Amino acid sequence: MKLKFTTFLFLINTVLLQAQLSQQWLNNFCCFDSVGPHTFSFPLGKEFNQDTLTISFFEDYFLKFEKINVVTGDSIQCATFLSDTIQSSFYYGGGTTKITNQYITSAVKYNNINGQFKLFHSAVDNSITQLWSNEILISSGKISAPISNLSGSNFYTCGVSDSIRIFKQTIGGMQQWITAFPLMNTNNIRQPYLYINSLDQIIIYVRNSDSILTHSSVRLIKVNSINGSLLLDSVYTNSLGTSHVQLQVNDTLKIAFLKVPGQEISFLDINLGSLNEIKYLPGIIPCLSDLTKFSVDSFTHNYYLKTSDNFLGYTEQDTLLFNVNLAPEKQDQYDLGGLAFDQQNVFLSYSFYNSFNNPPNNDIRILKLNKTNGSIVDSADYNDIRNTDENFIDSYLDGSN
Repeated sequence: MKLKFTTFLFLINTVLLQAQLSQQWLNNFCCFDSVGPHTFSFPLGKEFNQDTLTISFFEDYFLKFEKINVVTGDSIQCATFLSDTIQSSFYYGGGTTKITNQYITSAVKYNNINGQFKLFHSAVDNSITQLWSNEILISSGKISAPISNLSGSNFYTCGVSDSIRIFKQTIGGMQQWITAFPLMNTNNIRQPYLYINSLDQIIIYVRNSDSILTHSSVRLIKVNSINGSLLLDSVYTNSLGTSHVQLQVNDTLKIAFLKVPGQEISFLDINLGSLNEIKYLPGIIPCLSDLTKFSVDSFTHNYYLKTSDNFLGYTEQDTLLFNVNLAPEKQDQYDLGGLAFDQQNVFLSYSFYNSFNNPPNNDIRILKLNKTNGSIVDSADYNDIRNTDENFIDSYLDGSN
């Protein structure tokens, strides 16, 4: 079995990016914290509270939590849960979210004796002590991270395998309902996403493949959260393409994708209340690489799109602000870190293949860019001495600096 490694690197100074980028501390808290090599590690969720960062992650078929002091980088507390086999969220989806005073994680378990797959939920409290767990028999497939309704008394997860199934449970893990919707003939079983529209409506985002399974359209399913009944089920032919990324901005779901034919970036806005298309902008900007990140700036309401090679900024009215190339070095395709914003800048972090190393390997790059024109204000590279081929990087801003 080929071993895979992931470095979880959290650069926190403002909480942990200063005006001029400088490394304050480095904490490779997982993957290399024992004698033997690990088969796989993958982030599930995180929460920042004052001076503490709480992180959940999958590692060696276990669910783990770690608390880190963001001032010093020291590990405060760590915990490992469940000795049964959890499948990697890299392949199966899942995640952790904070609901009221609980961290709820959804993951997939597999029993290699009877061949059964199960949707597994686990809840821990603020001191990362396990409160409860449950299991639901499912078919193999992708699942979403849990989301809470607006009152925080229930949570939902969704799975896509032999059907599209939505699960509603109480914070204590008691099942309220399960409902299923048939797949279309060529439905794409990539990880589903859930969105809360109101206290009594949830929306499932999946992708519906074309007849030759090369491109997909967005499919949205609106469900009554009281009883799981179907309200609307829509497929958007204008979204046919590849490399879809999406974000929710108030009541609008904004989707960016590469249009067919060609590789131009197109946009589709959908009202989450009515599920009607608000705006469709066919592609005019050529893009030959996959879309990887899509984020909105809460200061200006402009939004930003990262591809494997470029970084683009747009106004709230969909006017292009800039399109900058992030070459010359190739970026890592598993780059999962988010974007951070202050009033003038956007902070971008990613792993990249550094051909100047001897031997060549992946390093970590932090860019501080002017969020109006995309010019680089400051940058810093960090040598990844672990030589990892996949990295999860996140950045946080401290408003005091």
